[in-house]
Amino acid sequence: MGEFEIISQYTRKKAIEDGVLIDVSEHAKGIFKVPVAVTCGLYSELERRFRGADIKETVISLLGVVRQMKKRIYGEETVEFSLNLIKIKAVSHGGDFGEDVLTVMLKNED
Repeated sequence: MGEFEIISQYTRKKAIEDGVLIDVSEHAKGIFKVPVAVTCGLYSELERRFRGADIKETVISLLGVVRQMKKRIYGEETVEFSLNLIKIKAVSHGGDFGEDVLTVMLKNED
């Protein structure tokens, strides 16, 4: 197999700048030690489903559930669960420079 030249790369940083990902690391302090982002699709769904609720508190609650799920399935990179009928996937992976990060999204998103 030969080497491949990377023509274009869409980074996590660029996805946050573009609004495709929303950095919620500030909300995750005390819950996770790594940078955390949610997809705009999940964020919009949370706003829709929990209309009238404080979105910051909703995200913090979601991250608490993610933490509990990750504790149950220690070592797994991907954890899937439902919250108020929203199918969610949380993925631990390497960020732009291989650092540990967490991305939370709708189950059908990548």
